[in-house]
Amino acid sequence: IIERLHKEYPESEWTIQTVPLFKFLKEARAARHKIDELEEINSSLSRENKKLNLDIEKIKTLDLELEEKQSP
Repeated sequence: IIERLHKEYPESEWTIQTVPLFKFLKEARAARHKIDELEEINSSLSRENKKLNLDIEKIKTLDLELEEKQSP
């Protein structure tokens, strides 16, 4: 509604009074979008971190097995 007010009645007193609210809502939408992006990146990094930790554990196990085979 505020966007429509700004488009259709840019010189209206009501439009002028809603400028701070309009800016706030626009910034809030942008912040929400950024939060969504960051949550997706965080989720992706968490998955990658778990995979890398599993790989590290597998390598440790293989290393121990190799050491056992090499020791007399």
